[in-house]
Amino acid sequence: MKPETKPSLSARISSALQRLQRIRTSVFAPSEDGSSKTVHPQDTPAPETRRNENGPPPLVINSIANPPDAENNRKPNTPLWEKAAVLAAFGLLVVNVLLWCSTKKAANAAETAANVAKQQLELSTRPWVQVKGELNFKYLGFRPIQDYVRLESGMTYTLENTGNSPAFKVTEAIAPVFPTSTELPNDWRLQACRISDEMSVGKNMGGVVIMPKGTTDKPHPITVSIPIPADVKQANFIWVVGCITYQDTFNRLKNLHHTKMLYIIRSQKPVILTNLPANGLTPFPTNAIQLVDSDAD
Repeated sequence: MKPETKPSLSARISSALQRLQRIRTSVFAPSEDGSSKTVHPQDTPAPETRRNENGPPPLVINSIANPPDAENNRKPNTPLWEKAAVLAAFGLLVVNVLLWCSTKKAANAAETAANVAKQQLELSTRPWVQVKGELNFKYLGFRPIQDYVRLESGMTYTLENTGNSPAFKVTEAIAPVFPTSTELPNDWRLQACRISDEMSVGKNMGGVVIMPKGTTDKPHPITVSIPIPADVKQANFIWVVGCITYQDTFNRLKNLHHTKMLYIIRSQKPVILTNLPANGLTPFPTNAIQLVDSDAD
């Protein structure tokens, strides 16, 4: 085996000069016009900005980095079974609403029927108090006292209970009143009910108990004397107002019952009040007593 021989110093220098020459040739290359030009790295344009001065400008295309996929953006078709499920749910909702309306209507009808049945039961079991027959006047006439005239009367009547339960605290206020006009004396009837209520539930409570289908033990006598306005010159008719107050077995004081009445007594001939005898009672000539109006609660 031969020992490795090293190149001489002159050979190494020659080789280094050849490499330098090749580098110089590549750096200082001649230009197209025949002149040499030193090319520096900073003078070299970027690839995207480099353009040919003699040619047309480069075409610049602004492309989207991630173009949308038309197939992916297309709205998918709803499956048929899903449409059917939506329609079925809507139909079920409509059926439920109609069922709720029908149930509510049936509940209201049942409630109304129950209230009517309850009211009918109360009406059939409660007491009903009224005047039995007619009012009986023992006397009815006019008496002059000094410079005015008074209407005086005495009458009897019997109360009866036509209901199916006892009537408690039965009181009444019935009295003749002299008319000041031809209008119905509704205010007088309300006043009679206030007086009767006070007697039934007020401090001086009174009244009687009337059993079902029963009457008062004896006729109630009543005497009334009322003044007549001085400007009234004659009498053609007289009103009789009345109100009966009573309580039932169920409600007692919570719900008072009333029977309100209005009678009219017509005269056979007008009574001239300015020509009355000084002494005694001048009778009021009556044809009959007529019931004009009556209601109960």
